[in-house]
Amino acid sequence: MLKHPLEQQFSSTLHQYNSCVQKDYLNTLDCATLYTNKKSQNQILLFKITNFTTSTTAHYFTYVFNALASLNTTIGIILERSPKKLNFYIGLSIAPSAPTAIEIFNQGFLSTFPNSKITAYDSNQSKALLNNLFSLEHISTITSTIVIPNNTYTDTKSILQNFSSLFPSENYITLLLATPISNSETKNCLDTFINLFDSLSQFQQSNFNCGNNVAHNKSRTVTTNQSSSCGSSCTNTNSSSNGTSAANYTNISPSTTVPLGNSTRIVNMSATLNEAIGANQNSSHSKANADNKSCSNGQSEANMAATNLSDSSSISFCKQNKLVIDAIALVNNLITRLTNNNGSPMFYFNAFFLTPLASTSIRAGFTYAGLAKDSSLNLEPSFITTWHTNHCNFRPLLKELKNFQIPEFKLPHSTKHFKACTTITSQELVNTFYFPTTDSKIIPSTSTPSKSSPSSSL
Repeated sequence: MLKHPLEQQFSSTLHQYNSCVQKDYLNTLDCATLYTNKKSQNQILLFKITNFTTSTTAHYFTYVFNALASLNTTIGIILERSPKKLNFYIGLSIAPSAPTAIEIFNQGFLSTFPNSKITAYDSNQSKALLNNLFSLEHISTITSTIVIPNNTYTDTKSILQNFSSLFPSENYITLLLATPISNSETKNCLDTFINLFDSLSQFQQSNFNCGNNVAHNKSRTVTTNQSSSCGSSCTNTNSSSNGTSAANYTNISPSTTVPLGNSTRIVNMSATLNEAIGANQNSSHSKANADNKSCSNGQSEANMAATNLSDSSSISFCKQNKLVIDAIALVNNLITRLTNNNGSPMFYFNAFFLTPLASTSIRAGFTYAGLAKDSSLNLEPSFITTWHTNHCNFRPLLKELKNFQIPEFKLPHSTKHFKACTTITSQELVNTFYFPTTDSKIIPSTSTPSKSSPSSSL
């Protein structure tokens, strides 16, 4: 059965809303196929933070993240937890053409958080540490939590502080990945939301008008006609005719025989005389006398009576679609979020929890989602997916994470692949990164690689 064009447009708009805002496809990552990216040429360098001081100007660190985004630097925040230690690392996936990213982060961190202690690892030390952290020997479960972190800066405990306090003795590795988004992608995203807002606005309210008209008509017509006519006619005709005729006729025919030698010839001669004398006289007389007389008398009378009664009533009302109204409000919040960002860089973001126990990984994923989500501004749903060692995507996914790659997936019966992530601002990334040691003491690991001076550059 063919749908009305408006119904088709409404269905198409809802489909676009589910794809761009609700992102239903992120609920099926465990059924999707991992799309393996080409090996990146970027170099991953790690920084170990052994003392993270508090700061009333932590939000200024957004400028550092903006500078790193301009160099297309992926940022990895690693929290390594065991019953005896808690190590905090920052990793940078640096393009060969952007070596200054190291100095930008090092100088910016020490300026924003004075008296902090940071140790830079060289490429070999970073590679060895990553191989150890993402080893299959002590990882059996990976949980992904896609959530937009709270962007409200407060003086209370940070997200990571609250998270670590709820897992004081478990073994786990937390990896928070943030990859810069190009300005063109951000603009396309904003344009998509604006067009979606306009499309949804057509269906937020329906107007109805109902009317009732009753008419009573009465009519009476009386007509009387009278007519009379009379007439007379008379005609007289007289006619006469006279005629005379006379004729004379004379015919003479002589004949003579003439001998000619051996033959005889006869010569006939004839003469005729006609004479006709005639006279003809006609006389005609006609007389007509007509006397016509006509008389007509008519009378007409009409009597009409009419009565018209009319009764009219109408009602108008509107019906609002709450589904569409809520969708419009949500899209409007997303538009406001992007416009308030004032063109600053944004990041693809996902949080991963790698553990030897499935129970710890799953609990960590849901705990982080509850702590990070801003309940006052519901921008999009949270998505939590878990992969175990026997899943076909487990090993390639672990490899992607070790290389600081936001994983991409492809759904069955689809040729398109998509990133398993959300998008966050620099401020939201700072709130995720902020992990002062005022309330949570970081105990240095006994098996850390060799250290270099915090002020040294690689």
